[in-house]
Amino acid sequence: MRTLRMAAAFGLWVCLSGCIPYFLHPAYGPREAVDEDRLIGTWTSPPPATSSWAGSDTVRISRDGKHAYRVTYRARMLRPDSLVFLAHMFRVGTQMLIDLEPHPSIEPASIYAPVHSFYRVSLSEDTLFYGGLSEKWLDAEVRAGRLGCPVDTLGTEAQERWIFTCPTEEVRRVLQRAVVDSQAMWRETFVRSGAGAER
Repeated sequence: MRTLRMAAAFGLWVCLSGCIPYFLHPAYGPREAVDEDRLIGTWTSPPPATSSWAGSDTVRISRDGKHAYRVTYRARMLRPDSLVFLAHMFRVGTQMLIDLEPHPSIEPASIYAPVHSFYRVSLSEDTLFYGGLSEKWLDAEVRAGRLGCPVDTLGTEAQERWIFTCPTEEVRRVLQRAVVDSQAMWRETFVRSGAGAER
């Protein structure tokens, strides 16, 4: 595997946006992005029971063009700074997923790699559930030769991340396996901030 060297700022983004593997290509085609405007608004995570960082993580989701959303993520360890993503919703079977990539408005764009991460999302009234791909599950799939998706490494030697380089069709096959495996994706919870959240 070759190592792609990136700026330290991207290494921070990699860790703070979930410490999950990344993909070079999206998981949806031009006609596969869908709308889910129930996601629009501000969402807050319950504060962890034990943490050296006070407060909660906050996610604000707004429209950003046709079939696209702007996701602003403010982690309690990052405040007052935020991370901004371009998001597209798509389905794998009956499951709704969101594709995140660095927003093109980020300056300087050169410090962010144009990679994608995927989260399964579901809504129950004013609760948002989301979950990303488990590194442990992916590691087992790669070692067993079941994934069929080439992988490179990304970041510094001290903070090395995986980046999968397979095309969109193969990315979807990976996700098709993941959404039916209870060990493949972790899950976290956010709640809507106030009844007056922007819609």
